[in-house]
Amino acid sequence: MATGILINDFRPEYSENLLPEMIGTVERQYGANLVVSYDTNRVFEGDKSIKVTFITPFGDVDRAAFIINDYNTIIKKSGQYILSYRFYRDDNDVDDVDTYFFVKVFVNGILYSFNTFENDLRTVSGFDTSGWNTYCQSINVTEDDVILLQFEAYSNGNSTMLYFDGLKLEYDDRFLGTPSIYSKPLDNSINYRFYTGWGNYLDTQKTIGTPLNLVAGVDTPLRIRANTYNETQLPIDVDTFYLAGNLAVTAVTGTFVEGDTLTGGTSGATAYLKRINTVSNFGLHNYVGDFTGTETITGSISGATASFSSLSNGYITGRNGDSIDFMLYFKVVPSAINAELDIWIDIGGGVGELYRDTKYYRGTTEKGVIYTIPSGYTLDTWEANGGVIYLKSSVNMTVYLVSINVDRSHKAR
Repeated sequence: MATGILINDFRPEYSENLLPEMIGTVERQYGANLVVSYDTNRVFEGDKSIKVTFITPFGDVDRAAFIINDYNTIIKKSGQYILSYRFYRDDNDVDDVDTYFFVKVFVNGILYSFNTFENDLRTVSGFDTSGWNTYCQSINVTEDDVILLQFEAYSNGNSTMLYFDGLKLEYDDRFLGTPSIYSKPLDNSINYRFYTGWGNYLDTQKTIGTPLNLVAGVDTPLRIRANTYNETQLPIDVDTFYLAGNLAVTAVTGTFVEGDTLTGGTSGATAYLKRINTVSNFGLHNYVGDFTGTETITGSISGATASFSSLSNGYITGRNGDSIDFMLYFKVVPSAINAELDIWIDIGGGVGELYRDTKYYRGTTEKGVIYTIPSGYTLDTWEANGGVIYLKSSVNMTVYLVSINVDRSHKAR
């Protein structure tokens, strides 16, 4: 393990920052003695820092770790690089708190011992509690290496607050060993390809034998259960493009976690907990069967339990200012000739219906349906409520083999 070097000068020369902006979700990986979140009140540069609050004193053996989800960069040129970062510590006017912060650099998914940097943030080691302190370390990497970062910390202080900001990675072509003056990531240094992407979601529960039955003249929400999905190409700041619904529960015992398989004690229905909206409301994938009544729901990993309350419609997620396009595909069998099928998106609020399209069918045999929005956008209402897909047919109709592909072509500024 190497030691992070506390420095007091900055060099303005040479290369710019290779790291992207800190936009991914900040997630605690292990250790229960700290809370980690973004903070907009105390920043080194830009609009936010990462705030680490130590709840109770604890030592090295009880380190807690966190990451910025999918926070990575690709090396442009082989050689020596300088990784630097900044700290501000608030100890409620106690200057002798023992606080240590570790930066782990994973290269192509591998952590080498010499790429773990221990940063001694004690005043006896030169830490200045009146302002931001800069630490740095050199690493050697190769062109096209993918760099990911993990962070660990511990402190023996009560309610110590540590602010972490100013991450910078720059090519050290003169072997100076210290970073240049800090600059925010430039537009041409951000890996924009990480901010576009797509997700595909398939409902395997709606088959020709167990279809969705549309009743003539009735507005019917289409839930895609996301039983199988491909999210390998999601943008780094998007957790999902589609949720099979938001599950509301009551009488929660324990704490559900992302990745829990939720099982209904009476119905036997199951679902994958994809997103935690609140402690009693969860976004779902792979919804099989149907939760009923007030049955007890149990998490497979957490062991937490709760009573079923309700499940919202499935929806396409949105982010204020994004541009998205999507293709919905399914098969239908009309019960009568000359049928019409309306398809649209409803985002609720003061907006409601968007992008209504009407399909026409002359016969009563199986038909494939494609509904596409090649250039849509999502604003605050869509972000708050999601986009629910609706169907309305002029005759009774069955629907099955449903899938949707959602892309983001523009990230909101």
